[in-house]
Amino acid sequence: MGHEADKAALVEATRRAVREMADVPEFGVEVERLQGELARVLVRDAAGELTPLLGFARHQGGGWRVLALGTDFDADFYATHGIPEDLQLR
Repeated sequence: MGHEADKAALVEATRRAVREMADVPEFGVEVERLQGELARVLVRDAAGELTPLLGFARHQGGGWRVLALGTDFDADFYATHGIPEDLQLR
C-alpha cells in the first residue's frame, strides 16, 4: 500500500471509530504523525464547538485499528501499547 493510500485507510478507520463513540455530524481527521506501524491522529468537529480528540492507531492485519481516542493519555496507556516517546503527547 502506498503512503497516501495508507493515510487514507488510517483516516477512514479513525472516522469509523469516532462515529462509534459519538454523534458528531461533521468532523475532520488529520494524521499528525506516522511512525512504522503506529500513528497519532487529531479529530476536530467542523463547527469547532467540541474539544479536539487525539488518537493513536496501529497498523496490523492489513488495516488500521484505533487504539484509543481522547484528550489525555497516561504512562500506562503508552507502555501497554508500546507508543514511543516521540509520538506521545507532552
